[in-house]
Amino acid sequence: MQEHTIKILVVDDNRDVRETIVMVIEFILQQLDLAATTEQACDGQEALDMLKAASAQFDLIVSDVGMPNMTGIELLQALRAANITTPLGFIAAQDPAQQQEAAAAGATFFLEKPFDFDQMREAIAPHLPIPIPTAAAH
Repeated sequence: MQEHTIKILVVDDNRDVRETIVMVIEFILQQLDLAATTEQACDGQEALDMLKAASAQFDLIVSDVGMPNMTGIELLQALRAANITTPLGFIAAQDPAQQQEAAAAGATFFLEKPFDFDQMREAIAPHLPIPIPTAAAH
C-alpha cells in the first residue's frame, strides 16, 4: 500500500449519487492498492466552506454541475478566486454548453453520466498525486 492517502471530496446534491461516486472511486483505488479517504458535500457552498477550512486539503474534487445554493461551476470559480488550485472535475449529464462552461472555468475533466469504472479511472488518474495505471495499461 502506498504511504500517501489520497483525499477526495465528492460534491453532489443527490445523496445516492454522491455515495455511488464515492463507492466507485474507493473501489478503483482499492483495486490499485492505494489508500484513500473521501468526504462529501451536498452543494458547492458546503464544499467551499470545507475547502476554506485550514484543516481540509484534498487531492481532487469531483462535483456535479447543477446544485442548489452554489453550482459546481460557481464552486470552481470561487475556488480559483481564492487561489485554491485543487483539481476539480465534473460528473454530469451530457450537455455541450455545460461542458464548454466547465472547460472555460478550468475544470480538469468532464465525465458524462452514466459512466463505468474504466471511464472514472481514466478521468481521475491524471489528477491524482500518485500515478495510477489507466485501463489501457491493463
